[in-house]
Order: sequence, then C-alpha cells, then structure tokens
Amino acid sequence: MANDFSKEEKVAFTELLEGFDDALVLSRAVSKYDMGEVEAERGSDTIWRPSPYIAQSFSGLDQTSNFGDSIQLSVPAQVGTVQSSHFQLNAKELRDGLQENRLAKAAHQKLASDINVAIMNTAADEGSVVVTRSGAATGYDDVAEVDAAFNELGVGMDMRNLALSSRDYNGMAGNLAARETMNTKPTRAYEKAFV
Repeated sequence: MANDFSKEEKVAFTELLEGFDDALVLSRAVSKYDMGEVEAERGSDTIWRPSPYIAQSFSGLDQTSNFGDSIQLSVPAQVGTVQSSHFQLNAKELRDGLQENRLAKAAHQKLASDINVAIMNTAADEGSVVVTRSGAATGYDDVAEVDAAFNELGVGMDMRNLALSSRDYNGMAGNLAARETMNTKPTRAYEKAFV
C-alpha cells in the first residue's frame, strides 16, 4: 500500500530539506544533476553523460600535421550510495513536537555530514591535481602552491575549490590571523587568495 502523507507532514519535510541544504558545505562546490524520476527508474539509476572535451594547443602557424578526429565520450553516472537515517515515534510520542524536531535535525545533520565526507573522499581519490606536503597544510604558502598548480594547467578561477579538513582549515586560519605586519597591500593579497 502506498504511503499517504498528510499536508502537515509534507510541510515539515520541506522545512527539513531547507535545513539540510544549508548544512551542506562541500556539496555547494559540486554540480548537482537531476535525471528525473521516470528516467532514473527506467535506466536503473544510471544515465550516460557526455564527458567534457580537453583541447590541445600547438605552436607555430603550420598545423597540417596536428589535425585529428574529435571523439565525443560519454560516461555512466549512477546513484552508487544510498544513505538513510531514521527514527521511530509512536502516536503518543508524536505529540511532543520538540522531540520530533530534534530527531529530524539529528538525522539531517548526519546525512549532510555523510554527503560532505563522500565528496571529500571522491575528490581525494579521483583528483588529478596533486600538491604533496609532508605534513598538514599550515598557511598561505600551501594555498599559493595549489594556486600555482592550477595556473600552470590553465584551470579557470570558476572551477577551483579548496577543501580542507576542519583541523587543517583552523590551523591555516590561525596562521593567517597571526600576521603582525598586515597593512593594505598584504591584506589585499590575502583577500584575493581567499581561503
């Protein structure tokens, strides 16, 4: 038998989704794609998406030997992980809206954390630009090294994101905040290289 939700429960679910979206930090750095419910069902939660082209450049005016075929590639994208967090309240316990709200908030905080960790792990496992360090990131020099690597590859500013663990981020912020000789020029440099 299909679920039949009351209007009030649907409104509460909408409010839950609003709070859930606000709690996502790393997911704001990735694009979201909605393949649609019917397409997802008929395609077993898999869709083929076109891969972006990566152009090459050559020096000189005579380019006759550099022409080649262009191939459009598509890669399968699918829902690979399904996380859920649930709680159970009986009819009498549902009268206590405070407990229901607390349980719902705990559930969406946990799911938001799961999404952030999954995105961080995917970026770490599948990232192609790597800047090695023997220890944790500690300050501006670490960010400048990443910026230089992206500049050398021609990665646009709108495609760059730096994700740090909470400990690394706080350590780096502490390093930057401890600058004693901050005047307008270094302040502007730090603002342009915003972490």
